[in-house]
Amino acid sequence: MRERLYDIAHQVLRLSDADGTEVLVQYTDDLLSRYANSFITQNSREKFFSIAVRLRYGNRAGIASTDGLDRESLARLVKSAKEIALNSPEDPDLPEVPGPAEFPDYPPSFDENLPELDPDRAARIIREVIERGKPFRAFGNVSQGYVHYLFLTSEGFEGYHKSSRVSISINYMDDTFTQSGWAQGVSYRFSDIEESFMELADKSYTKAQLNKDPIEWKPGKYTVIVENIGLDEILMMMGWLGLSGKAYYEGTSFLKGKLGEKVFSDKLTIVDDPSDPYLFTMPFDFEGVAKKPITLIDRGIFKTPALDRRYARKLGMESTGHAVTPFHSMPYPLHMKVLEGDKTLDEMIEETDYGLLITRFWYVNTVDPSSFTLTGLTRDGTFLIENGRITKAVKNLRFTQSFMEAFNNIEALENRSIPVSESNYYYFYPTAIRTPSMKIRDFTFTSVSEF
Repeated sequence: MRERLYDIAHQVLRLSDADGTEVLVQYTDDLLSRYANSFITQNSREKFFSIAVRLRYGNRAGIASTDGLDRESLARLVKSAKEIALNSPEDPDLPEVPGPAEFPDYPPSFDENLPELDPDRAARIIREVIERGKPFRAFGNVSQGYVHYLFLTSEGFEGYHKSSRVSISINYMDDTFTQSGWAQGVSYRFSDIEESFMELADKSYTKAQLNKDPIEWKPGKYTVIVENIGLDEILMMMGWLGLSGKAYYEGTSFLKGKLGEKVFSDKLTIVDDPSDPYLFTMPFDFEGVAKKPITLIDRGIFKTPALDRRYARKLGMESTGHAVTPFHSMPYPLHMKVLEGDKTLDEMIEETDYGLLITRFWYVNTVDPSSFTLTGLTRDGTFLIENGRITKAVKNLRFTQSFMEAFNNIEALENRSIPVSESNYYYFYPTAIRTPSMKIRDFTFTSVSEF
């Protein structure tokens, strides 16, 4: 596949007469197996090439993309990008075309046994998940796939990398669709999912059993323990709303003007680690900058936003290697890792006199980006903790909470972290967040759900 990508990219370079040419060629193969009501409902496979190009004429640039591989399609691609460039205004912040560069030799997060994607392999897992969950109905999916990407420029930059990604979600529900439990897993190796899916099924089953006859709970401020999978979407939104260099420069980031200041609890440290295989290694970004582990939040202190070349220049800083979308400036940390604490999940529960255990959040939306205030619902397992024990299931609650405040109210972090990721969610290459469960005091719930 590597040679195929190089051949396509070199054809584009030969067709261009621009002052500078950048080409990104990507090949994706993805197989998704869905199941619902304890039956496999869908097997869909998507295989495609994507070719994107940015041409520069002076300080003008044009971007175009295609999925056509023949010479005529590539010629149209180059022609379209040229027309766009020549009819675009000059861009004084246009980053330079990268030339030859060194970048880390991270082993690819790639399962050499995965390239022949097999729906029967997923079906065997799903059958066992369905059997384990009886009498509950089983819902979820198994996703398996891989991506190859090549970044080539007229100035001599060459970067090739590949990743594979396998994920599973398991949701057991009763016949009324109100009693439910959730678990999920993600890895770059299919064998990891094969070895762990029954443990995940057991976790989902136990949650569904406990989540029976939930009581209505009044809104208010409570101590909560949010499990790993409940923090995924919160941290993703933190990346876009606060840590992105674009949001920081434009003044919409809740971290604007706070560089070097303590903004969160000293229990919170967040790094971006592109060398971690379970966060899907990536040695370079889409501007040819080497990607290295960096600390974003250090014991509560804001150290740096995620920067690409454009926003680094605007801010008088250095790029941190976070150009993540082809030729569009939206810097974002794709390999976030929250460092662990010193408590087991059981210990955090045992040390809680009165609070709630949250499995996950659902339908999270922004209320006020300037204060990092979000709203959403709990889902698939919300439980009352009394005197260090889980005693009752609780009907789902709506939260409206500033996470600037919440992340200052961290009481404990779990001593293990797991990679979590939206099922079948790729961006332009696989991504995950690694996080421990988190205990937070004075977490605000504003209303009650009917189920």
